[in-house]
Amino acid sequence: MTTAITDRDREICKENGWGVYEEYHWFEIGIHSPLGEHFVASMRTDCGFKTLGDMVTDYAERFDAQEHAAMWHENDDRTSLNELLADAEKIQEWLLDLAKALKEED
Repeated sequence: MTTAITDRDREICKENGWGVYEEYHWFEIGIHSPLGEHFVASMRTDCGFKTLGDMVTDYAERFDAQEHAAMWHENDDRTSLNELLADAEKIQEWLLDLAKALKEED
């Protein structure tokens, strides 16, 4: 099953501050975090989700803020792990907010 992505879905993403990128079976949303990371969530549209809200919810719930922060900390010794963790937690919060907004339209 391919996820149906509507024009309204795209509008909701943009209204919530997310950029939208699409190519073939990929749907990507991107946003700049409080620390300036250009975060991009890449999701395949042919993975069995009925709606974009379901797909973003799954991504948000599987997003591991601690792992994300640790990955960046390995490459950035100027920013504390606590700052990076707070940044990653904000990204996850924004993902969950977007998922909620999308699901309200379903």
